[in-house]
Amino acid sequence: MTAGPRRTYSTAFKAQIIAECMQPGASVAGVALSHELNTNLVHTKLIESIVMLRDNTLMKCKRNSDGRAIDHHSLQVMRQQAIKAVREGQTVQSVAAAFGVNIRSVFRWLSDFANGGQNALLAKPVPGRPPRISAEEMRWLTQAVRDHSPLQYRFEFGLWTLSLIAELIRRQFGKTLSLSAVSRIMKLLGFTAQKTLYRAWQQDAVLVRQWENETYPAIRAEARAAGARIYFADESGLRSDYHAGTTWAPQGETPVVEVTGRRFSVNMLSAVGTRGEFR
Repeated sequence: MTAGPRRTYSTAFKAQIIAECMQPGASVAGVALSHELNTNLVHTKLIESIVMLRDNTLMKCKRNSDGRAIDHHSLQVMRQQAIKAVREGQTVQSVAAAFGVNIRSVFRWLSDFANGGQNALLAKPVPGRPPRISAEEMRWLTQAVRDHSPLQYRFEFGLWTLSLIAELIRRQFGKTLSLSAVSRIMKLLGFTAQKTLYRAWQQDAVLVRQWENETYPAIRAEARAAGARIYFADESGLRSDYHAGTTWAPQGETPVVEVTGRRFSVNMLSAVGTRGEFR
C-alpha cells in the first residue's frame, strides 16, 4: 500500500482550527473529528500557536517565564490549555516546556482544577482600593444627573459640572470627592461632557407630531398636485454695531475701536427646499 499525497491547509484554515480549539468547553479531539483531522496534529499546532503568542508577548522581557508580563486573560487561556493538554496525554514536563512555565506551576494548576474545576482556572479580579461610592449610590447619582437639572436641586447654575456633581454627592451622601474622582465615576456611568442643545420650553410635542403626521403631508400633497416646490423660509437681521468676536488685551485694559457713529442694519431672507436647494 502506498501513502496518498500529503494534505496541505491554508493559513486561514489553520487559524480557524486554532480559534475553535480556544473556545470555552471545546476539545481538541472534538474539533479534529469535526474537520476529519488527526488529533495529534491539531494539538501540536495549537501548542505552537500558543507558544508563538507567548513569545510575542514576552519578546521584551529578560525572563521568558515571567508571567507578570502576560495579561490576565492570556494567563487564563494558558492554564486552560495546559490542563487540557495534560488530560489528553501530554506529560507535565512537556507542557511546562511548551508554555515556558515552571513545572510547579503546571502541578499547581492541576491541583486547582482538581479542587475547583474550570472555575479555578479563571482569571481573578485585580485587588484594588474599594470604591468610595457604592453601587446603590451610583444608581441614584445616574438618575439624578440624567433626569434632573441642577436647578431642581437648588443650585444656581443650570448645567451639570464636576464641581456641582461633587457638591451633590457631598450633600446627599456626606462624602467629599476630588474632581478627578468625580470624573472617573461619571465616565464609569457612561456620561461625557457635552455641549447642550437649547429648545424652546413652549414647544408642544403633541402639536409637533400633528404637524409632522397631518399638516405637512397635506401641504406636500397640495404642492405635488399644483406642481410646486416647498421651501422653508427664515428671516435674519444684522446691525453694524454688533460685535461677536473677542481680542487679547492686558487684564483690566479693555481695548477701544474707533468707529463711525452711524449705524445701519441689513435684513436677510432665505429659504431651503426639501432637497437642500437654497433661494
